[in-house]
Amino acid sequence: MNSKLVLSSVRYLNFTSIRSSLRPVANTPFYGVYRKEGETVLKDDLLIVQKKLNWHPGRNVYVEKDRHICMLKSNVDGKLLFSKEKVELDMSIPDVRKVYGNKFIEDLYKLTVNVIPFEESNTFVLKSVK
Repeated sequence: MNSKLVLSSVRYLNFTSIRSSLRPVANTPFYGVYRKEGETVLKDDLLIVQKKLNWHPGRNVYVEKDRHICMLKSNVDGKLLFSKEKVELDMSIPDVRKVYGNKFIEDLYKLTVNVIPFEESNTFVLKSVK
């Protein structure tokens, strides 16, 4: 009788551990590049999901952290451009401070993600609605 009780408790522990490992955290994006170069992106579109800062934010791109995931998102509507540029490190971002804080680096060239904004039209036509 005691052996059955022990087996059932072990099975219960294994079942709960397997169940929690099979269910990923809700709304967690997968790693990788979500948009290609030259593609049209909208504001707050997800561009890249990464664990470390392999891709750095450039013009009109911002960094958002969710748990241990680093996401690059678009700040404006426009076209996406990838480039390798000399990076001015922003030490206000904790990950940048953690990686580059104690290093002296003169010229640092990194892959950057830029969004070129669309030109806004200068014409406005007011149409009457009836």
